[in-house]
Amino acid sequence: MRLALSAFTVAALFCSTPAICESADTHLIYSYPKAGGTEREPVGFVQVGFGNADVDIDVDLLFVEIVNPDETKIEVYNASTNDFPRQPSAMIALTLVDPLTTPGDYRVNYVFKSAQEVSPAGDKSGSFNFTLDLPETESAGESSGSGKDDID
Repeated sequence: MRLALSAFTVAALFCSTPAICESADTHLIYSYPKAGGTEREPVGFVQVGFGNADVDIDVDLLFVEIVNPDETKIEVYNASTNDFPRQPSAMIALTLVDPLTTPGDYRVNYVFKSAQEVSPAGDKSGSFNFTLDLPETESAGESSGSGKDDID
C-alpha cells in the first residue's frame, strides 16, 4: 500500500506543472506568414511558434515544406538530413534559399514533437495556408510613351 501511495504522490507532484501535464494540446500558435493571411512583399523566411494552453512549449521541429501555387514542393527543413544541431524551441525561424515571389496560394506543412511529452504520442503534423499578392510593377523596358523619339 505504501508503494501505491508513493507513486500516486509522485504523479501528483509532476502534474502540478502545467507544461508537463497539458502537453497533449501542443499546437501552432504563431506563424509567419500569418495563417490565412495575405503577404504583399516577397517572403524570405518561415516562422512557426508552438504553445499549449497559453504556455510556450519546447518542440523538436522535424520537417517543414512549402507547397507552391503550382503544387510543387520546397523542402525547407528536414531534421534527418540537415547537418546543423537541432535545438528545442517554441519559436523557430527558417530562412528560405530563394524568397517566394510568385503570386498565389501557398501551404506550409510541418511536423514536430513536443519536448515536454510525458507519454510520447508520436510526431504531430499540421499545415497553414497564406496568399502572396505582390503589387504589379512595370518592367524595366516598358514606358508610358510610344517608344519613339518625339522630334518635330
